[in-house]
Amino acid sequence: PVEVGGSYEAFQFRNIMRICAALNMPYAVVTGDVTRGNFSNVRTSIIQFRRHVKQWREHIIAFQFNRIIWERFVEMAVLVKCVNLPSWEENPLPWLQCESFAPPLEMIDPNKDISAEKEEIRAGLKTRRMALAERGFDIDSIHAELEEEHTDARARGLSFDTDMAAPSGETTHSTDSDPSETYESNQGSEAHKNGE
Repeated sequence: PVEVGGSYEAFQFRNIMRICAALNMPYAVVTGDVTRGNFSNVRTSIIQFRRHVKQWREHIIAFQFNRIIWERFVEMAVLVKCVNLPSWEENPLPWLQCESFAPPLEMIDPNKDISAEKEEIRAGLKTRRMALAERGFDIDSIHAELEEEHTDARARGLSFDTDMAAPSGETTHSTDSDPSETYESNQGSEAHKNGE
């Protein structure tokens, strides 16, 4: 502006807002200034921004970049005879398929986000494989680690409340037997104690 005074900050703010609109990025992300909005406004803008980031990663990076590089890498490896892939000449498609796992985006409100994701999985709107892929993990690797962890914990006699092998509230003893029979088998009858 012509004058450098009280209107300069507003002038700079409007210029930055135009830049953010052109980049399709929220003001708080570009400047790091979260004082111009409350938590709900900032959270909403970040969620919208992450939706664009997800589309960019899946449609540009994963599909148009990673996929092409992987296909070229496999083709070159076969041509220079570094690897021997069965049925490559007849049908190379199975060897060219790949999955890209992007680094996970940090949760804005973990309690609400995790609860919502659990409900989606329970309702069948999302699978555990999809949820783990969004965090950059492979479900087969996670299952292998869980199996190894549970085996090691059982061998050491350790028990945790996060162990999925015994869900909360599940009991291991039978409740169908007669209480008197259970007592006598565990504690002994009064007649046995008295030597009768």
